Amino acid sequence: MLALMVSFSLSAQVSVSGKVTDNTDFGLPGVSVVVQGTTIGVLTDIDGNYTIEVPSTSSVLSYSFIGYISQEVVVGNQRTINIVLAEDVQQLDEVVVVGYGTQAKRDITGSVSVVTAESLAESATVTFAQALQGKSSGVYVST
Repeated sequence: MLALMVSFSLSAQVSVSGKVTDNTDFGLPGVSVVVQGTTIGVLTDIDGNYTIEVPSTSSVLSYSFIGYISQEVVVGNQRTINIVLAEDVQQLDEVVVVGYGTQAKRDITGSVSVVTAESLAESATVTFAQALQGKSSGVYVST
């Protein structure tokens, strides 16, 4: 009887796969794909592909990535779910990438500095480290 119960619970799971891209059809690596209300989740691979086991066809998958608008999809009878995430420019301005992850600008107590690609391009230097040196106060670049 126990074998039947285990077999029944395993058969209820559904495998869903797909690809997450941006509006230019570029695969997005590292997108979080999570079954809402559970701890089940995966990240997309380097090409934006994923495969996840969901508990049932009524499960809701949530797709999120920094700088993009999150989406939620009910699995239903779908076994392949491809998602196109739209950029969220407003959200991107409020996120700061730090050495150990990302944080919202409002949560950081220190100063934040921005070095643009244009200011680095204006430098007549050989290496990236040389171009970065002196562009932001308090930053020492060592190679």
